[in-house]
Amino acid sequence: MEIMLRPALGPIGAMPGAESDDLLDRAWRDPWTRADCRRVALGMMPGCGFVDDATLLDCLKFEVRRGRLTVSAASASSTQFAPPQPPSKPRQSVLLIDAFEKGKGGGAFINITRAEVVAGLRERVKKPEGIDQGSTSLCGPSSLCYNLLLDDPDTYVRYVIDLYETGAAMLGKTKVKPGESCRSFKPKGIAPVDWIATASLRDSENLMFNYDDPSDAFGGITLPNNLAGWMEGLGYTSVTNETNVWFSKDPEDFDQAVRLLRQGQRVCIFVNSRIVDGQEKVSHFYSVPDHWIVLHASGGLAHGTLAATFWTWAQMIPVPKTGAMNADTFCGNFFGYVAGSPP
Repeated sequence: MEIMLRPALGPIGAMPGAESDDLLDRAWRDPWTRADCRRVALGMMPGCGFVDDATLLDCLKFEVRRGRLTVSAASASSTQFAPPQPPSKPRQSVLLIDAFEKGKGGGAFINITRAEVVAGLRERVKKPEGIDQGSTSLCGPSSLCYNLLLDDPDTYVRYVIDLYETGAAMLGKTKVKPGESCRSFKPKGIAPVDWIATASLRDSENLMFNYDDPSDAFGGITLPNNLAGWMEGLGYTSVTNETNVWFSKDPEDFDQAVRLLRQGQRVCIFVNSRIVDGQEKVSHFYSVPDHWIVLHASGGLAHGTLAATFWTWAQMIPVPKTGAMNADTFCGNFFGYVAGSPP
């Protein structure tokens, strides 16, 4: 994807972080370039219907930070978006997968083949958003692994390989050692690589309940303090756990989550899953948190409505599907967030 933006914003090279954000902010303020910026952002958010300008700008910044786009001056009179060039040397994760593929025999997960793990690892490194919990309740570990793949794919690959080869692994400072029933399960409705990465973490964390079947809703529940602890163990800094498991949160809490996202943090949102499906809750009393999603872009709730994009179930999902959602409706299903700055 490539567009030319006018007018000149100064001859600059590829810039990560705050510098690229500043360039995008200046390009967005200029009426001549805003239309081109909008076209690129909307092209990366298919099917989203109406999306406000703040959300579109956040989308561009997010894609630059994750390496999907680079922003640079093509000349003294134009600015350019273009796909990033591949690295001159293979990433460590690629080398790890290649070496793992050459190994012999099966592993600790007796109903998953080495070839399935190799194919899954390559797909996840290439496309982190492909993680799919399916019908399982593994949304917490899935959200963590999605963010980890964006920030540190090498650690993710080592983690999965160690689990398969030995039945145990360190995920940062967290020791993960799933039980025999988890390791012997033949995954259905979830990719083998996702079962290894997410079910192992959930099963290892449970002291009283095993997670050995995708239909096990209770054993798969991830509490906010668990998710925050995993992030801290992986080296995420300034980790914030602003959640409530009994009462929904306020618009100000979501607006703070959006501010943290704009500062470059990863933000996991705790919700009732009906809000992602576009179903309005019946009442405050009956709405309970049962799902983790990752905030991708939003303009916040300052105007009394929500238009946002979240990652979950292997896709970017606009909420609502079309138009905007009343802030009260969203907040009645919103139970806070866990956020942290990437290592």
